[in-house]
Amino acid sequence: MLNKAHSFLKKATAVSMSAIMLSGLAFSVGAKAYDDIQAEYVYRDQIDLLSDIGVIKGTSENEFSPQDKVSREQMALLLYRLMMAGRNNAGTVNGTAFTDLYDPTYHGAITWANSNGYIFGTSASTFEPREGIMFQDALTMVVRALGHSTKAMENGYPWTFIDEGIKLGLDNGLEKVRYTQELTRGEVAALLYNALSSDYLITHNGSTVLEKSTIIEKIFGYSIKEARIVATNDYTVGDNTTIIKNGYVTLESGDGSKMTVPFDKLGLSGKAEDWLNRELRVIYTDKNDTIDIIGCTFRGKSVTAETVSFASDNSYVTINGVKYKVVEEKSDALSTNANELVVHRFGSSSALVPLKTVSELKSAMGFGTLTLIFDQANSETASAAILKNATFGQLDITKDKINLAGGLKASQLTGGYFNDVKAESGDYVLYYFNAGNKSLEILEVLEVSEKGLITKITQTSADIGGKSYNLGMANSGVPAADIYSALMSFGLGKEVRVVAKNGVILAVPGAEDAVRSDSTYLVALSQPIPVYTGGMLRYVMSANVDGTVQDIFVDATSVNVGKVYRFVKSADGVHSLIAMGSGAFTQSGELSHIAEGIASESEIKKDGNAYFSIGDKKFVTDKSSVILVNDGSGNFTFHKGEYAGILKANASSDVIAVMRDEVGAVDTLVYLYVSGGTLSDAEATGANVKILSLAGYEYAEGKYYTVYSVFNFATGEKTTLRSLYSDLTVGATYATDAEGRISNKLMSTTEGAVTGFTAATVTVGSQTFKLADTVAIKAISASGTLSDMDLDELFMKRVELIKTGSVVNAILVKGDIAFTASYDAGAGKVKITADTDISGMTAALRSATHNGAALDVSSLTVSVASPDIVIDSGAVAAGEYAIVFTLNGVAYGVTLTV
Repeated sequence: MLNKAHSFLKKATAVSMSAIMLSGLAFSVGAKAYDDIQAEYVYRDQIDLLSDIGVIKGTSENEFSPQDKVSREQMALLLYRLMMAGRNNAGTVNGTAFTDLYDPTYHGAITWANSNGYIFGTSASTFEPREGIMFQDALTMVVRALGHSTKAMENGYPWTFIDEGIKLGLDNGLEKVRYTQELTRGEVAALLYNALSSDYLITHNGSTVLEKSTIIEKIFGYSIKEARIVATNDYTVGDNTTIIKNGYVTLESGDGSKMTVPFDKLGLSGKAEDWLNRELRVIYTDKNDTIDIIGCTFRGKSVTAETVSFASDNSYVTINGVKYKVVEEKSDALSTNANELVVHRFGSSSALVPLKTVSELKSAMGFGTLTLIFDQANSETASAAILKNATFGQLDITKDKINLAGGLKASQLTGGYFNDVKAESGDYVLYYFNAGNKSLEILEVLEVSEKGLITKITQTSADIGGKSYNLGMANSGVPAADIYSALMSFGLGKEVRVVAKNGVILAVPGAEDAVRSDSTYLVALSQPIPVYTGGMLRYVMSANVDGTVQDIFVDATSVNVGKVYRFVKSADGVHSLIAMGSGAFTQSGELSHIAEGIASESEIKKDGNAYFSIGDKKFVTDKSSVILVNDGSGNFTFHKGEYAGILKANASSDVIAVMRDEVGAVDTLVYLYVSGGTLSDAEATGANVKILSLAGYEYAEGKYYTVYSVFNFATGEKTTLRSLYSDLTVGATYATDAEGRISNKLMSTTEGAVTGFTAATVTVGSQTFKLADTVAIKAISASGTLSDMDLDELFMKRVELIKTGSVVNAILVKGDIAFTASYDAGAGKVKITADTDISGMTAALRSATHNGAALDVSSLTVSVASPDIVIDSGAVAAGEYAIVFTLNGVAYGVTLTV
């Protein structure tokens, strides 16, 4: 069925000593705990590791004294332990010519370091053992011990050794320490920590053979392999799949071998996806076919792009002053002179999207973060980059629901809610939302400007308060037309505040009411005529606005009479007209249906009493919907609000509709105009109750009643009601009579999974139903306990709809869809069976494991035959399987034992 990914780690086991962080190895388990080393101490991980492997010790049983100075004699002993795999000391004999050595504890280590040429005296006979060790001298000692010193370098001391130490990464975490500064115990720990994975040169037979290794490999016996993080729980690079087990990542080496390990054991800071595609040096032991992960080092660096510009012909892009050519795969270093850059961007699903050319990068750029990845810390050119583009919006959190995340609550963002910038409800922000992973990251809070005078407005730019701005950023979700309309709602000579970034206006606070009134559409009834009023030349035309014929000021000198225009009304009463068919005719989040001169008479009516159909669009109405019908002779019928009648459109008439784009296949009508036709009346609705349990019996007013515990859809509450009928079915829904008693009239119900909704409808399976204005939505537990839910929480939930006619009065939420899995050996198929009808739904297989090992599922075919999801698996080996799949984009998991 599924092939295990080849792994250079035969078996992942518990970490034996340490994990890793940015500048080197980081301790994980078993280290000595010191009372004076707190979790936030900058060199805590370095001290933990070196203590664990015996290089460094505390000043007492429970103290490390990180701020104490390190003396020259102590530095010699620490270097000895580093180079001798933690051996405690080198003896007590002074084998040097130094006469000022006083403590035999250090004699052997000083002798060893001096005889190997790692440290010299302050004179022929003095060592000054108690003096502090300066950073430049400590660097020099380590560079010499790593085999990187030459006779020529000795002549340039200390700068030749400082330069070499920087190249080796020995100053990671010590960049702010002066070279003449005496080091503390914490700082020396950082230096020795960096040395563990730096290049270690060993000569054999004098200088005949040179071996390149590391201290961690050669001296401590660990193995090292270069690898990149290519998959996390939420994101992937290339053909990899996301990891099922929480907190794990997949590493891939240059030869294609892979291993899946806990991210926290790598000791890298931040989130796992922050390290995607970075080249790491993974450290592990391999004994008796068992791999123990020690950790990793990141020897490169990540830099945020400050400036990005593109060549006019898109032949190259200049980032932070360096020219790059964007490529899908890097060429052999000898076959090109270009600085090649492999670029990926975060998208709307788990897979990072490769950008293969400069043109593709330019098209994808908006506001957000372009992170350059350098394989070496001292490199001047990046090898890769990752783009996380940002969308602009105003954060609104109401009843814990976050508008930027599609109304999900923080607890529902299974991929994480990251708000390090501490944005609050009402703030204008740049953000990244991944609907597939249900993750939201607030990247930046943007401030509202001081008021400025509008002195110029064009379709793409404006001058406000003495500053020139561009309008909108399409790649960040803000069309220029929206900003233009917002500014025009104020007009020239008015003062406004704006929200802008890098000279681009993204919002005009205070313009929302003008830009998005209940109806922003009109029908032109005459050509504009010039009039001179208030010392100005203006144009006036006749129009039907919300069912009323009005003479209005417009910014146009000619129009198409009888056609629909979107308008924006400025503060001084001028209507800026936007013609239908233009890109700005519909606003953000809207779509249109335009049919001019229809061939024959047609009816626009409800399909199955649920929704209207017009062309290939399905829609419902709500309290804000506007319908305007001209009978063809200039007589208008106007309707605003919910509508349930029949609309007839005559042959050769125009039918213009604007709808709000909703979740699912059914949208909500904003504006509908028919240039020739008629409009009919609408229908009404009623109420009912659901029997929860038998509560008892009662004799009153000369009658025997059965008392039931019910859910009353009229009040939305659990209560008790009487009935003259003792045989009513628990769980069924009945109408009430004129006296408020439960009748025996059984009400219509529909059960299934919610596959879509609008503000006025809900779709279950393939059927769409209208919602009553006072629809009650309740989650009901097995014990009959009720709790409130919101409509936008129902997607892919199992529900029961309680209806009066075609109108839903109540929705009872029964929970998530449940699944079981089985294997049909004869057919070679795995079946995942739902506990509800899933006809018409779309399924996809995300990942699977067999006995905990990841499997390749990319070639498997998946289909839906309700209530089953069928996987053409072929023969399946015995064992435990964990399968992750999506149904209508929602992820589920199921286990299978074969």
